Amino acid sequence: MSTTYLDLTNELLRKFGGVQIAEVDFLSVRNTQANAKDFIKRAVDIIHTHHYRWPFNSLVHTQVLTIGENEYSWPSSFRVPDWESFYIVKDDALSSITTPLKSIHRKEWQDNGRSSDYDAGSTGRGLPLKVFKSQGQGFGLTPSPDKAYSVKFNYFRTAPVLTNATDESLIPTDWDHVIIAHASVLMYAFRNNPEERQIQADEAKTLLGQMRSMLVNENENVTSGMIVNSNSSSSGYGV
Repeated sequence: MSTTYLDLTNELLRKFGGVQIAEVDFLSVRNTQANAKDFIKRAVDIIHTHHYRWPFNSLVHTQVLTIGENEYSWPSSFRVPDWESFYIVKDDALSSITTPLKSIHRKEWQDNGRSSDYDAGSTGRGLPLKVFKSQGQGFGLTPSPDKAYSVKFNYFRTAPVLTNATDESLIPTDWDHVIIAHASVLMYAFRNNPEERQIQADEAKTLLGQMRSMLVNENENVTSGMIVNSNSSSSGYGV
C-alpha cells in the first residue's frame, strides 16, 4: 500500500503548523500549501532517482515475438532492465520449454549472428537463445524466432508524476517518514532556516540509507556491461 499525494502533503503541512488541504481544493491551492505539494513531489522524485532498482518499481513484461523479427521496443513505463531475467515461456502448442536467454553485447550478435538472422528473413532461424541491447530503445534476440514465442523479463519502471490528490507515490506507506524528511529539508530551505535545514538534511540522508539497506540487496545488482550503473549514494542535497 502507498499513501496518496494529498495525505503526504497534509502530513508535511501538519509538521509545520500549516492549514490542511481539502481534496476538492487540491489542484487550486496557493502559497504555503502549493509549496508543500511541490516539496512532496520533489521528495518522492529524490527517493525514486536515488536507486532505480527499488523493489516497488519492479514489473514483469511479456513480449510476444514476431516470426523473423530480431528487435523489440521497451514497455512504455520502462527505465532499466534486468538482463539476467529474460526467458522463453513454456508453450506446448509451440513445442517450447522454459528457456533462459543469455545476455550478450550487441557487437557479438553483429559479428556472429546478424547475417544469418537477416538471411533467414521472415521465416526466422529458430528458438532465440540470446538477448542483447537494441540500437534504439529496446532489446534484440538471436537466433531470429521461427515461431511466435513469448519472452518474459523483469524491468524497473519510471515513477508516474504526482498530480491529483488521490495519486499514490508508489513508495510503500512504511517509508512515508522518509518522504516527509526530504520534503522537510526543502521546507526549511524555503523558510530560510539553514540550521534546521542542515539537521533535517542529515536525518533525511540517514533515513534514505536505512531504507535502501532494508529494501535493496546490493549483491543482486545486474552484472551485464550493457547496464549503466545507477547506484548513486547521494541524498539529492549534496550532503
